[in-house]
Amino acid sequence: MALALVLDESITAEMPLPQGDEDLLLQVIPSDGPGKFNLWQRPAANPGSSRFDQLLVWGYNCAKGGGAEVAGEPALCWGMESFWHDGGFPRTEWYQWFVGRDGNRKDFLLAELQQLPSGVDTVNVNFKASSYGFLDQNHVRWLQLSSQALILSSPGAKVVKEQNNECGWSQRGPTLALRCLSYVDNTNRVVIGDPGVAGVTVNGSLKMGGAELVYEGGKLCIHRNGESTKCFVEETP
Repeated sequence: MALALVLDESITAEMPLPQGDEDLLLQVIPSDGPGKFNLWQRPAANPGSSRFDQLLVWGYNCAKGGGAEVAGEPALCWGMESFWHDGGFPRTEWYQWFVGRDGNRKDFLLAELQQLPSGVDTVNVNFKASSYGFLDQNHVRWLQLSSQALILSSPGAKVVKEQNNECGWSQRGPTLALRCLSYVDNTNRVVIGDPGVAGVTVNGSLKMGGAELVYEGGKLCIHRNGESTKCFVEETP
């Protein structure tokens, strides 16, 4: 038995009574979707303490165990824990996660208050994702982070740091021309242009005040404002 609340013509909220699942506090049932919006609360035993950890979980298609209630339907969930103690420091936690259509849980945010023995509490925030992006007010991405690169975008340029001597690529201007960007290699050297991709010829330059060091067409040249260009050509032994 449940107490049903009709919020509008397309949404019904059910508040279970004690005869039902006492962990389910509230359920909102859309009329045109397979999943429901659930609010769960339940206690959980702690491995490092006799005190129970109180869990609160809510979101779309969320089962109280953290998975998806309807298999094959994605879930988006939020969770809070009052006192999680795994044998280390007690923690009060807040986190978010997705459940994919394959049923795998994908955590992406964890914020925790650690209760240290010194009496000083610390706050830690952790993110988990393949990549992170920051958008401006026009929804244009200006910063992207991933396990392979950090890309800072501006209207005229990008700064790229990548691993494994891989070169970063970017569209420049309204044309669809791609060019290789400068990056920092595994030995902390600043590399301008392409490190040697087969079949690709890329030019690079380094500006220093009124001078510019340019690698172009297999030649290394120095341009100075108001002066002639001096180029160095590799001689064949």
